Amino acid sequence: DKIIYVNITFFILINLIQLFVFLMQIDIDIIPYFGASSNLTVLIKKPWTVISYMFSHQNISHILLNLFWLYFSGKIFIKYIDKNELLATYVMSGLAGLCFYLIALNLLPVFTDFNNSSIAIGASASVLGVLVASATHIPNFNINLYLIPAQIKLKHIAIIAIIIDIVSIPKGNSGGHIAHLGGAI
Repeated sequence: DKIIYVNITFFILINLIQLFVFLMQIDIDIIPYFGASSNLTVLIKKPWTVISYMFSHQNISHILLNLFWLYFSGKIFIKYIDKNELLATYVMSGLAGLCFYLIALNLLPVFTDFNNSSIAIGASASVLGVLVASATHIPNFNINLYLIPAQIKLKHIAIIAIIIDIVSIPKGNSGGHIAHLGGAI
């Protein structure tokens, strides 16, 4: 629950600052102060973004989707693994996701034009890490689907999420999808 509250607090803070900036007609983008830059020179000057990026969201649909998945997989994680390890798993998955993101954007030729201006933001890598950790620990846990009378195993949900990220890499937000996969690993 605390991780969800931290995400909500960051979301409110970011949006209040953006509102203030808008009302005062200040020409500044605040997201680079919360998101992690793919430019290593910039990232070194803003070391807090290595952590803040995984709690920051810019729009309501992004935070709602991540918090839904965090609540869903976090409840399973707490019940079957260990409540005290949830934050560590969340942060380590976020850090792994950022590492994959930085490696991809700084080394892969497809990102040559983006590696100086791209910013990682959002809890998706952390959330996917919590989901995969839960699915790895109790893969055959059955999830009831409310819209149709069927069950699906937790491992299948995790596999589907990973496949979606893999096939989405060339379709947009490539760095984000790579970060998600880093969080899953």
